[in-house]
Amino acid sequence: MDKEGMQRAWGGPVVGDIATHIMPPEVTNDHPTADEYDPYASPNSAGDVDKAMEEMKQSKYDTDQDGLCDADVCKDVLHFTRNYDPWTAQEPVEEQSLEKIGITLQERELADFYTPWQTMNKTSPIASGAGWGKDYADALTFVGTLFDSKSILPTGNTNVPLVGLTPELAAAGKIADLPGRVIDGIPSVDSDIAACGKLTGDERVQCWVDLDKKLMEEVVPWVPYLWANNNTVIADDVSQWEFDQFSGYTAWAHVAVDQSKQEGL
Repeated sequence: MDKEGMQRAWGGPVVGDIATHIMPPEVTNDHPTADEYDPYASPNSAGDVDKAMEEMKQSKYDTDQDGLCDADVCKDVLHFTRNYDPWTAQEPVEEQSLEKIGITLQERELADFYTPWQTMNKTSPIASGAGWGKDYADALTFVGTLFDSKSILPTGNTNVPLVGLTPELAAAGKIADLPGRVIDGIPSVDSDIAACGKLTGDERVQCWVDLDKKLMEEVVPWVPYLWANNNTVIADDVSQWEFDQFSGYTAWAHVAVDQSKQEGL
């Protein structure tokens, strides 16, 4: 995946850093190991096509092992996204990236993205319209909601890649009999999340960092491409401004302006 292209579609480096793994540095206290971790590094963040083709050669969907998917399931794969920028602007980048390994997309731009995307028996194989922010600066509020099997729900589902899916959960979500749905052998990180949640201090942070690596290398639920910034423009007459870490926006109760600079007051 061309992550530089995705970043440009969002507006360039000012909107955020290119993500090299799932958990943003803020939720692991800028752990040095996490900051340097990039298991799928490529020379220019545009994606390593040769390595991707080598992986495709190992797939049953590449029957002639040329690095390109030649099965029907790789053609016109349903892709959900939002119907406005920057999500529509990044569609060409996604299409061009996936075509390099033989996958083509059928675009579905949605005004209401989240309802079908979070409904287990209506969601698409590929989607790029979602985002996530922590409730507070601890990785539990990131991975717990996104990857614990308790978050797999028929509607309002937040574990959309279905990490830890069981036949029982599949039946509850009415996806057990849908063509192409694989139920057996799906990895789970429930025990990892529970173990990390019991720890404190440096041990807790290290546990989350290790789980991040497991998700990236063994589970691979998605392609992380952007750790987004919240950009705030402040006028010269603002004399005090605070950031609300919980909401991720301006802490309005702690903003003040210089009265002497207010015309008409």
